[in-house]
Amino acid sequence: MLDGILDSFWEAIASLLTPFYTAGVAIWNGMLSLIGVVSVNTPETFSEGTWTYVTDTLYPWALSIGGMMLNIFFLIGIIRQTTNLKQNFTLEIFVECCIKVVFANAFMLSGMILMKLFFTMASGICGSLMLETPVLFAQEDTDIGSVLFYMIFGFIFLIVCMVCSVMVFLVVYGRFLQLYLLVVNAPIAWGTLPGGPGVSQTAFAWLRTFLKEVFKVVLIVMAILIAGKMCSSIDFGSMSGIGGIFDGAIQALQNICTMILLTASVKGMDVFMKQVYAL
Repeated sequence: MLDGILDSFWEAIASLLTPFYTAGVAIWNGMLSLIGVVSVNTPETFSEGTWTYVTDTLYPWALSIGGMMLNIFFLIGIIRQTTNLKQNFTLEIFVECCIKVVFANAFMLSGMILMKLFFTMASGICGSLMLETPVLFAQEDTDIGSVLFYMIFGFIFLIVCMVCSVMVFLVVYGRFLQLYLLVVNAPIAWGTLPGGPGVSQTAFAWLRTFLKEVFKVVLIVMAILIAGKMCSSIDFGSMSGIGGIFDGAIQALQNICTMILLTASVKGMDVFMKQVYAL
């Protein structure tokens, strides 16, 4: 009976002292939910108006520029080989230049189909991964420790939640801006393919960047799931002590550690892909 009265007392006090903490938890959990929804979207479904503008207005304009650049850089590639005093201009070199022109022209004609195929692949992988629910914040233990934490660090916790949420938001949503720009610049980049060494690297740089941005969301989802499980497996409760009266504060600190680790994992995806996949 007494335990029930004490629990009700602490819950009543906590309801008055926890608005900042509650708001922070709501912001962060909402951000994780948004990531789950956005990760399975393709650029076509994320913003239909933007996709229509990119494909119907900007892409044809870039395609015309890419076709013109393809002819120009083909001539540049031929001239560079014929004026190279260290290497004779052979039939094999000419055939190689022609193959590059055919390959670049084929990509320009079917590039939109191929890019949409990669978008669908990344979306399908994320859909399979998101069957596993990310670790969400929850304050299950309300005691004197949690109340003191709310009183002292509640506002700070809200600020940390907002900053981390904005950082994750910029990474996840900024990816779609990168994808739209990559779609527009695809014909221009591939138009440089026949230009020879140095010039043709533009096409391969575009390809590496495209693959990185398409599949980065897959690694982001994997990082959130793995880092969340790592944090949940840490026994923060072993640090509570003093008869467990500070279990609530320890749980709040655990939420902070989880949030910081997840944010660091998401922000580190560019460096990780660059080191592992050279993208």
